[in-house]
Amino acid sequence: MKKTWIYLVAVLFPFIGICQQIPDSVTVFIDNRIEVVIELDDYIKLKENNDAATIVKKFQAQLPKIINELQLDKSEIVTYINDSLLTIEDGEQRKVFLNTESSLINTGVRDKAILRYKGLEITISTNDLEIILDIDMAKCVQMVVDSLPEKSRLSRSLFFQIIDSKVIEIDGQNRKNSYNDVLALQMGTGISLLKNTSLVDLTFSMDFIFYKKGKISHNGYVSTNLMYDFVNNREMNINTFLNIGYRSYYFNKEDEEHFVGLEFGYLVSRQGDLFDKNTFRFGLSKSINSHFTFSSQLYMEDNFKRFYPGVRLDIKF
Repeated sequence: MKKTWIYLVAVLFPFIGICQQIPDSVTVFIDNRIEVVIELDDYIKLKENNDAATIVKKFQAQLPKIINELQLDKSEIVTYINDSLLTIEDGEQRKVFLNTESSLINTGVRDKAILRYKGLEITISTNDLEIILDIDMAKCVQMVVDSLPEKSRLSRSLFFQIIDSKVIEIDGQNRKNSYNDVLALQMGTGISLLKNTSLVDLTFSMDFIFYKKGKISHNGYVSTNLMYDFVNNREMNINTFLNIGYRSYYFNKEDEEHFVGLEFGYLVSRQGDLFDKNTFRFGLSKSINSHFTFSSQLYMEDNFKRFYPGVRLDIKF
């Protein structure tokens, strides 16, 4: 039993991690002076509570206490984490020009305030943060929240402006990332190591791929795995596993696609003596990049009485 647990831990250990969500964004321009960008995993959550207005109101209450620390001719970033931390650091030293029909207007350097609260990140940009003390920012944010469209399973980048206390949706800027769910036929090859034996294999799969927020979210699949065991120069045995599996996708900071997955397989065709009859296997996989995937596997024989580990490197065509 102890040996079984060692094998199971060896399979599970490489796949402990945290997946990242794909954010929605809501951008608000207030009186052509202030830009507010709200980011979170699903914009519809803004309509379920008043968290966005709450954190903005709390920040406005703290701002007068540090306003003398800010320099008018210098770009600065103020980071506020609800009820715990407020920091000031140098920002980007660049000037921003507004392009009008007749001329370019120098709007000066930009200050930023970054507010974080319960999965929300709100970025407020303006040429002087003191300006926001004269505006009911919480009310402006709540007005936009009340104007948000209905829930969508696609990622959304929504744009609004507030002029004279009226919310106007900027239709030409709003974006959806519209990808449909698909059924895909795929194939690949791989190298496996088990029982001190190296095997080359071919895999054919039917994948049911589902998208959420404009990017691949998860997929289930059925696959067949032909494992080639070269016994000697003249003899080759082929053992075939039939598998069902599931993958969950996530994206890193560079927006690169990765996944973790699990798979359960059964030996449906046997040659030679490498595998016993009624061999099952359970595996966990993690993508290395778009072409390579590493898998840890646990093989089970003799009515789940005997266990041994295996590893596999998959190469997708």
